[in-house]
Amino acid sequence: MTHAHTPILTRRGLAALAGGAALAAPPARAQRLSAIQGREGWLFAPWDHVQQADTTNLPRVCEILAEAVGMLRVAGVETVIALIPSKAMVYRNMLPPGMAPSPVALRRYEATRAALTQGGVRLVPDLMTPMAREAAARPEPRLFFKADTHWTPAGAELAAGVMASAIQSAFRFPASPGPGERLGPPERRVRGRNDLLDFVAPRSGAASRRRPS
Repeated sequence: MTHAHTPILTRRGLAALAGGAALAAPPARAQRLSAIQGREGWLFAPWDHVQQADTTNLPRVCEILAEAVGMLRVAGVETVIALIPSKAMVYRNMLPPGMAPSPVALRRYEATRAALTQGGVRLVPDLMTPMAREAAARPEPRLFFKADTHWTPAGAELAAGVMASAIQSAFRFPASPGPGERLGPPERRVRGRNDLLDFVAPRSGAASRRRPS
């Protein structure tokens, strides 16, 4: 499989979204699995299951997070959790032919949000709905890299806006003494490595696995 160089956009002054709770973390055995090869060169993580929703550890994970959030609140620190949507759910139209998310998998994100809020986490903004809506409405700019698990700058910007709106609605802040930071013009850059290529078996004569998508 080869991937042509594709320019991506970044913006000066776009703040990084600090912290985030991933919906599904790759297990150690994932190194022995193969990436899901979707349409038009899209790759999806082998642990990003679209037919099931294993919630075995969910209650305990939510309990630990709620305990940590409660300790921070006692210390006067409020917490907002960025629950990261599944790439396979956001770009389900790019999954392989015949591979569609099951109803239980489609409910996985909202079930996790509900478990967190019911457990005592005050603010877990919904990132899945706006990301899925944006991905369905416009193929470009992409919100995830085609051959990588990470957000593109466009995806990070969308998520940052949702998080900022949720924070402004939930908390009171003193007026800013300054005019605020302004975004600069877009810059074109090329991503040098795609992490999901590590899960694609090398082929004879194939291009380097470090080629960007």
